Amino acid sequence: MSSRKFLSILVTGLLAAMFVGVIMPSKVLAETSGKTVVLQVNSTTAIVNGKSVTLDVAPYIDESSGRTLVPLRFISESLGYIVEWDDEEKAVRICNKIDMNSIDSSEGSVEYFRSWSTYKYVKLTIGNNVAETCDDYIIGEYVYIEKEPLDQAPVIKDGRTMLPVRFISEQMGLNVEWDSKTQKITISSKGEGYVPEPIEAALEKVASKVFEFDAIYLNSKQPDEYSIYVRTDGFEYYIGLSVKRTYDSTIFYEQVLRGDIIGLKGDTACFAYSLTQQEEQEYRYDGTIKVTEEGFIVSYTNEQGEKCSITFPNK
Repeated sequence: MSSRKFLSILVTGLLAAMFVGVIMPSKVLAETSGKTVVLQVNSTTAIVNGKSVTLDVAPYIDESSGRTLVPLRFISESLGYIVEWDDEEKAVRICNKIDMNSIDSSEGSVEYFRSWSTYKYVKLTIGNNVAETCDDYIIGEYVYIEKEPLDQAPVIKDGRTMLPVRFISEQMGLNVEWDSKTQKITISSKGEGYVPEPIEAALEKVASKVFEFDAIYLNSKQPDEYSIYVRTDGFEYYIGLSVKRTYDSTIFYEQVLRGDIIGLKGDTACFAYSLTQQEEQEYRYDGTIKVTEEGFIVSYTNEQGEKCSITFPNK
């Protein structure tokens, strides 16, 4: 995602040419209890939904602008936004998912659909008093990026990136209240928020971050010789499936497939994958992950053309 381009190019446009289906909006917006965050200036303790959270750097008021700045890590962890840091540009991109749609091209017993998400988007650059924003940002599509003036630019203090909390909160559609007597800031939801599909919530519980060294592996329940990992960069999910082998009394796992989750709807995810032991790597599109009360079921087609289903327990 280049910051030098105000319009991003639709790289997934061949979807319409390859698959003819019906565009279906997912049921994603609903009344929720939301979240409430209370910050205290010059204190590393914040209250998030009634629970105490420790910040790595205390919020502070800039003397020249009178605006309160908070650490970038707080935006990511406490408010739950996707945050990307561009070290080369010294810029931060913040995305908050607000909607998801799917195009369904299932045929017969083959379940196939693809999804795309819409985000509120903000980009801020250290020392720059102009922010870039978009209320309906879709990765890979043409979108209009607006430029918004800032009365307080982001800064780096004590090695930490500090952002103007009011601007970020208001751009993301949150209420911000300032108590001048106690120097407390209360950030609260306006009542509507994105409600993840059941499969999204299930994947989030078992997924490790792509930048983490070790992935989290889950062992299968039926049959019991498989393991799977799910990784995410915040926007997409990636999976790898392995099977247990024994050689000279040594047990090891051999990778069966690796793939990308391309669709999320209800209790099911669709994933495209390649079989790693196949000489000619062929990308397949019939993989599914279905969440159940006990865990989830992974289905795919092996090298012999046989349908395989593997059950994994909850994390």
